[in-house]
Amino acid sequence: MAYKTDVHGLAFKCNDVKISGHTSTWGMKLSQLYKQQGIVRIITYSLPNFEYIKQQFERRPYDIFLIAHMKFHNRARQIKMAFPRVRLALHREVHSKVLLIEPHTVYISSANFGDSGWHETSIGLHSKEAYDWYLETQFAPLWDSCDEIDEIVPLWGK
Repeated sequence: MAYKTDVHGLAFKCNDVKISGHTSTWGMKLSQLYKQQGIVRIITYSLPNFEYIKQQFERRPYDIFLIAHMKFHNRARQIKMAFPRVRLALHREVHSKVLLIEPHTVYISSANFGDSGWHETSIGLHSKEAYDWYLETQFAPLWDSCDEIDEIVPLWGK
């Protein structure tokens, strides 16, 4: 039985797919972030500790859009204060773990953004068709329904 595009998803052909086991980490996926020219979009349920974020985002602290669960509001505010050019948004019902790297890279993972230490599996693929579909039908509507964290003002003022 072949997959078909319908209201539940996109059927597409892809010749460049990699499935990875527990040794594939977010750090590895983002290790070349400083070389990326396009926008990076991340969806995750949880947010890792600040040191992990710092290690990843110092490579290129701009053109990153990050969606996490509302439960991690305080950590998101800490990230926004340190990296004001990173766009951060929170949602009450997000549980996906997806990384989109413009123009055509898609990672779907069982692991939240960070270093879980658990046995995790991810699939990475290069497909403009899949990237564009996910961005348009999943990421953009989710972003639009989120609460974005705007400029952070410290408690002691500017």
